[in-house]
Amino acid sequence: MRAGKQERKTEKIEELQKDYNEISKQLAGAEEKLNYLCKSQTEKENLIEQKQKEITEIETEIENRTKRHEELLASREEIESAHAQEFDFSSLEEKVEQLKEDLELKQDESSQLSEEVEEAKLELNEVEQTISRNSSRMEDFSASLQDITVEIEALEKQYSGVSQELANERD
Repeated sequence: MRAGKQERKTEKIEELQKDYNEISKQLAGAEEKLNYLCKSQTEKENLIEQKQKEITEIETEIENRTKRHEELLASREEIESAHAQEFDFSSLEEKVEQLKEDLELKQDESSQLSEEVEEAKLELNEVEQTISRNSSRMEDFSASLQDITVEIEALEKQYSGVSQELANERD
């Protein structure tokens, strides 16, 4: 009868050990995923920061070119009014047209970068949500793992005396 009882206790310990090992594997996997997501979040934040700097530079460039364009237009008007028939404005008009094209390109580029920043922010938000969910799951796994460890230790203490008694009886 003791042997059957001992066998059941051993099976229970083995089952608890199996559960413990499974939870440990899940915890390790969740921790690895969390580390990856944290790294990904940092990379996304750096990318957003870089894109925002690029946007700021492009906006500054657009502002400078717009001012230059206005100056050229004002200069052209002054020259035209003062010496309307004496000058060939084709080169100035070409410069103005080129500046307009450059301005449009920079505005398009700025819009595109703004969209990329918004997309990166959305991705970052998703990563943060996933990290939050995984952190919660890791806490749950950790608590379960701690409970199982305490239960195994209690069972080992409880049955360590039984094992010694059985060994003594066999002798």
